[in-house]
Amino acid sequence: MRVFTSAPERIVLMGVALALSAAAWVSLGALHWWLVIPTAAAISAWGWRASRAPDNTTGMTRGSAIAVTYAAVWWLANLPFVAEYFVVRRDPGFLTLMGIWLSDNPNPNMPVLGGTEAADAAGRALEDAPEAWNRKDDVIQAQGAKMLPAVLAIGGWLARTDGVLATNLVVGAVGLLAVYALARKMMGPFAALVPMIGLSLSMSHIWLSRAAYTEPLTMLLLLAAISWGWYGVTKGSLSALALAALSSGATSFVRIDGPAYAVGIGVGVAVAIALSSMGSTRGRILKAIGFAATQGLVVFLGIWSLQVWSAEYYARLSERADALSAAYASMLGLSAVAVLAIALVRQNHGGFINRIRSAVPWFVAIGTASLFIGLTSRPLWYVSRNENKSAFHQDLMAFFQQQAGWEIDPLRNYAESTVTWISLYLGWPLIALGIAGFTLIAFRSFTTEKRGLIALTALLAPALLYMIQPSIV
Repeated sequence: MRVFTSAPERIVLMGVALALSAAAWVSLGALHWWLVIPTAAAISAWGWRASRAPDNTTGMTRGSAIAVTYAAVWWLANLPFVAEYFVVRRDPGFLTLMGIWLSDNPNPNMPVLGGTEAADAAGRALEDAPEAWNRKDDVIQAQGAKMLPAVLAIGGWLARTDGVLATNLVVGAVGLLAVYALARKMMGPFAALVPMIGLSLSMSHIWLSRAAYTEPLTMLLLLAAISWGWYGVTKGSLSALALAALSSGATSFVRIDGPAYAVGIGVGVAVAIALSSMGSTRGRILKAIGFAATQGLVVFLGIWSLQVWSAEYYARLSERADALSAAYASMLGLSAVAVLAIALVRQNHGGFINRIRSAVPWFVAIGTASLFIGLTSRPLWYVSRNENKSAFHQDLMAFFQQQAGWEIDPLRNYAESTVTWISLYLGWPLIALGIAGFTLIAFRSFTTEKRGLIALTALLAPALLYMIQPSIV
């Protein structure tokens, strides 16, 4: 019963372990099944105790049974519609083909071979395409980080091309279990089914899981890290905190903007440890700084991997990528300062904390709600423009505006409409529930549930980045 009750957490653990192992070995140019599988098994064994259900009760067991069965049925229902996306233009195309390549080759670099002659002989054939793949010396490098293609290759080992096509759908199903595992820590075994099923029926999760998009794997890593951080702060478990640091830091092995996903949980876990009552003050400081250092190391290893295996892609986006990395490092530094300050104040000024304790939760909750309401209302009072837009993107925007019959303003980027765009995927009722949820967890993070700070900051950081500055035309 205990084993089955923890099935959602253990399935998530094994999924993340496979992803971490595949990312590590593909970064070394040695993606072999006889290296990936034993490494993943070792990670799973190490994190087994830290990945278990909150309680061992009949309700938990039944909730697990429903969640696991639902995730399996969801995968089977979507399997006939999985995308056969082989056109090498954007992410699903080159990520799918890279997964097929890695099924038979341990190294992501593809030799040019007759590519030059083919490009010369065929009028529309390209040897180098900036938005998909690039030539570097005598090899071709597909765009983007390599964790997802390496995970897709695991499916290729099992079922060739069909396995590659179906694997991201498996990632989406395991991601649903990650939602459930995290939600039942907050809500209980049956209420937690609601967000899991709600996400599974959303157009965005279905669409992004059927083709080789990076969002489902990023979601899996992030939500698993929140769960492990939650458990680690609750039990003082070093293995759970280490898993949280590895999983959240590994988002940089999935996407070039991985630091945006890692930074929130890095700050949240460090501050939650400082606010907790586990161990001595010195012990809390060491755990918080150790967590941040471990995550930071993994983040920058992911950036190194991207620079090695997709050099031209990183160089093209280096200005923004380097700025994001610098912001990430700065936030980790600030979180270390915050940990030290919290420890000092708690030790020497406990009376002051007691006097302001009742006001802080209301201040944070009202501030959070006001932030989201302000972001939602932007189309009523704000017009966003990008003065540094390239001539190509200005022409493209002008073309879109002309086709729609709108005023021609090529510097517009419509960033004020990001919440409206999300509503097109999820509907306004879920937007309202999301704002209410952020507000509630902000309040509880400073009253009854300090661990809630981990989820708050982890989800807030990437959400705010893309609500304020979307980066796709």
